[in-house]
Amino acid sequence: MRIEDKINYEDILIEEKLINKNIFLLISPNASHLNKFLLKIFALYNKKYSKFNLLISGGRTFNKFLLLLGKKKFKEKIMNIYLTDERMVKRKSNNSNERKILKYLGIYNKNKKNIRFFSLLENPNFNLNMIANKYPSPAKINLCLLGVGADGHIASIYVKSKKIVKHKNLLICKNKYEYFNRISLSLDYLARIPVIIILIQDLKKTKILDECMKLRKESTLPVIKLLHKSKGIVYVLTSKYYMNKL
Repeated sequence: MRIEDKINYEDILIEEKLINKNIFLLISPNASHLNKFLLKIFALYNKKYSKFNLLISGGRTFNKFLLLLGKKKFKEKIMNIYLTDERMVKRKSNNSNERKILKYLGIYNKNKKNIRFFSLLENPNFNLNMIANKYPSPAKINLCLLGVGADGHIASIYVKSKKIVKHKNLLICKNKYEYFNRISLSLDYLARIPVIIILIQDLKKTKILDECMKLRKESTLPVIKLLHKSKGIVYVLTSKYYMNKL
């Protein structure tokens, strides 16, 4: 589903440009409009599906959106929230993506039985087969919200991380500068999701934004590999401020 078929871009001043046949650049006037747009998308999908499967990445990219989302009230439908990746730490650790997301969604999630959060940390042995069985097939993920690092990583898929365990849909890896391992959905899994929104709103990431627009085939950046490999529709969402920095 093309999201612009359901939303009037003019209401939130969104400008669209085609990067490739299934990759679109969405440009917002400013950061506040970015989050307004994401909230409209969320409301659309929550209304459309009786069971809404949302996949979201960790990190800090969606902190403001999650905080705003936590204050919103939506229809009482079942919503399943899945993480693209997680740091393999204790669930109460400040490094836990789960802890951060539940904190920001706390108001929204309180006493809401229709909100189901699927933890990557509840299986202490990190049995990848058991974890994979809890996730729906990529085709059943209704919407994926992805951040991207200044080094071009997505989820916990890095250029130079050490792969410890591999699975068709999951992997466990280690960065040499971190004391913990990471668990992440694989590039193959992400590439089969129907609709992905990649949010770029950081001055440190303007080079990544430029790479997304150039789409060089020889690039080793995970985000560019995803754009080339994706079988669904991918939207790169940013604002004019960051476009002007290119």
